[in-house]
Amino acid sequence: TVPPGAQCVSWPQLFHFTRYSALLLGMIYGKKRYGKWLRKIVETDRSRRARNTKRIARAGNAEREQAKSSPRNRPESKSQEHQSRK
Repeated sequence: TVPPGAQCVSWPQLFHFTRYSALLLGMIYGKKRYGKWLRKIVETDRSRRARNTKRIARAGNAEREQAKSSPRNRPESKSQEHQSRK
């Protein structure tokens, strides 16, 4: 609620400078304080993802190998299909 006749006062440049300086210093402080902690979290997350993808790939390879080796899933050759139709 601005009284009538009051003018908008612009902030001095010093206020802007101190406000953004404090923001920048806070970001630098946070990076220094929590940087190592965050890196550890990211590293464990990456290694966990890598292990999971390797595990999934091994399971997929095992399923493919099992499908190749099982006689039920082998498609008959064309000559065998042709002979069985006669």
